[in-house]
Amino acid sequence: KRMIYLGDGETDIPAMKTVSLNGGKAIAVYNPNTKTQSGKKAKSITQELVTQGRANYVAAADYSEGSSLYKIIQLCIDSMAAEIDLENYKK
Repeated sequence: KRMIYLGDGETDIPAMKTVSLNGGKAIAVYNPNTKTQSGKKAKSITQELVTQGRANYVAAADYSEGSSLYKIIQLCIDSMAAEIDLENYKK
């Protein structure tokens, strides 16, 4: 439940789904400038992964500070840290 998985292809789907089902966060990343063989934009394919429950979030594969992906990862880490803090109050 304290894992963040970033996947960029169909081979990542089983891992993303496993992480997501077990409470972790799966992020489907895509290259905004590419289309798949079927002609669909990569973003629409990754958005389908969220709809299907295989990933939690979608973002362009821009790993620079301030990007959407950066913010999503940062928020996931903050959320996990808050969960840990709350668990400490149970003890």
